[in-house]
Amino acid sequence: MDVLLFSKDWSLLLVAGLLLMPLSAAAQSFQQQGEPPQLVELFTSEGCSSCPPADQRLSTLIEHPQLWRRFVPVAFHVDYWDYLGWQDPFADARFSQRQRDKRSRGELRSVYTPAFVVDGKEWRGFFRGEDWPLPPRRDGGLLTAELDGDQLRVRFDNSQAPSNLRAQVALLGFDLGSDVSRGENRGRRLEHQFVVLSLQQQQGQREWQFQLPKLDGQQQALAVWITDGEGGQPLQVLGGWID
Repeated sequence: MDVLLFSKDWSLLLVAGLLLMPLSAAAQSFQQQGEPPQLVELFTSEGCSSCPPADQRLSTLIEHPQLWRRFVPVAFHVDYWDYLGWQDPFADARFSQRQRDKRSRGELRSVYTPAFVVDGKEWRGFFRGEDWPLPPRRDGGLLTAELDGDQLRVRFDNSQAPSNLRAQVALLGFDLGSDVSRGENRGRRLEHQFVVLSLQQQQGQREWQFQLPKLDGQQQALAVWITDGEGGQPLQVLGGWID
């Protein structure tokens, strides 16, 4: 009788374990250690006639074999061209302010679109048809992110890092576009990849907790980077597809 009860108990435990498995499996881990990937930031707008070629250039990275390992692309849509007649549906005034902040810190010489910032520095090679700049050669330490539902825990381990750190988390959208009916791109269909849907930032030392916006059924990705204080060259960067 004792043996039968023991077996029944184990059966109940097994069933309970199986019921819990999907909850645990929903958690997803991201990790980057050693040399950081290049954080490629593009400031762009659907209201700017010179931006579509830059959007297309960034979009080519979606097929790059070293996506997320060498490149972590992010596209910030600014709103200061909306007055031309077309309101960019992906634009955010905070992204415009982000670009102005980069200008005030000397990371950009002026506020314009399209503008590339690679590894925290202005990159104008796009206008000369150049290849992407070489990646940084340094040890960026270990950056990890654990995503469980809409909760994201970020941890950074680097004994050489300063105490004043900022963690930045971007949720990225893909295969997004607009049929532009007004403004400089009137009559064009514009397609975008790596669109920043939300950006969160927190000051701290080694660990941060974020709550992401609710995810819909479309393909999305995560980009996380750590900087010294407000900005500059990222100390470590990671990116990856959200399951």
